[in-house]
Amino acid sequence: MNKIWESDDFVGERVCLDFVNTVSHWSNPAAMEDLIPTYDEFLGWFKNAQCKDREETGWVLAFEEADEEIQARVMCDAGKLRKNIYEVFHAFANNRQPEMSHIAAVYEALAATVMFVEPVDRPKDLVGPANHVRILKPSGLLYPIAHSAARLLVDNCLCYIKECADQTCEWVFLDCSKSHRRRWCSMQTCGNRAKARKHYQKKCESAA
Repeated sequence: MNKIWESDDFVGERVCLDFVNTVSHWSNPAAMEDLIPTYDEFLGWFKNAQCKDREETGWVLAFEEADEEIQARVMCDAGKLRKNIYEVFHAFANNRQPEMSHIAAVYEALAATVMFVEPVDRPKDLVGPANHVRILKPSGLLYPIAHSAARLLVDNCLCYIKECADQTCEWVFLDCSKSHRRRWCSMQTCGNRAKARKHYQKKCESAA
C-alpha cells in the first residue's frame, strides 16, 4: 500500500532536501529505510512534493504511464541523484566542503533532464511559484529536484543548511527561521520527542 504523504514529510524547505529526506538513517545502513522504494511510491511522493509557499519551480505532469524498463531507469537515476544531493548538503550541514564529484553529478543530472521538460505559464487553477514546467517524460521527474539543488548551491544561504538535532533522524533542512536557531526537522515529530525525553529525565531526577 502506498504511503500517505503528510506535511511533516516536507519540512526541508526545498524540494531537493525533501527528496533527501525520503531516506532515514543515512549513516546507519542497518537502520536505513527508503520511503520511496518503487516507481509508484516515488510518483506518489512527487505529486505531493510541490509546496505552494516556496519560490521554486512548479510542475505539471504531461506523460502517460511508463513501462517497467523506463520505471527501473528512472529509479536508478533517482537513487544516484538523491545520494549525491545528500552528500553535498550533509557536508554543508556539518561545516565541510562537499566533494566536487558530488556537486558535478547534480549539475550533470540537471543537464540530462532538462530535455524532458518545457516551460509553461502557471496553470490558472494552481497557486504557488510563477515558474512552471511541463514534464514531458518520466525522466523529467528529476528535473525539478536537480534544479532545486543547483539553485540552492548558488543561493547565499548554505550556512543555514542543518541536520535534525535528533541523532536518530538525520533529516536535512534549510533553516528559514528568523533567528536561524531551528534545531529539529519538525517540532511535531523529533521536537516533541526531545521535549518528552527532557521532561521524563527531569521527573526522574526530581524523584531521585
